[in-house]
Amino acid sequence: IASCLVGSEMCIETGRTRQLHLVQGRVYLEVTLDGRAMEVAVGDARIQVLGTRLQVARHAGHDELVVLSGKALVNQGGEQRMISAGERVTFDGARIGPVQKADLKAADGWRTGS
Repeated sequence: IASCLVGSEMCIETGRTRQLHLVQGRVYLEVTLDGRAMEVAVGDARIQVLGTRLQVARHAGHDELVVLSGKALVNQGGEQRMISAGERVTFDGARIGPVQKADLKAADGWRTGS
């Protein structure tokens, strides 16, 4: 399941590995484990989705991953971080920031209307 904010731009490729390229905006993903890998490309960063609900957003100067349930692994510039449910991380073309606790209600407000 994918929901995106008005004005978002993305491309989805399916096959052995499901790939989503987020060009701009924000996307909510609910990924079911079905034997195929799921990867989200955000600029030079790659997010390996490990059966989860997550949001990825492109902001001016940085990108952001919020994991609502499950886990995801962010790879950027030789660094990687495992992000678990209730956590968020920002990253840019050079580095991945520290993992932080996420305000899930605020993070999901754009989608749920709250």
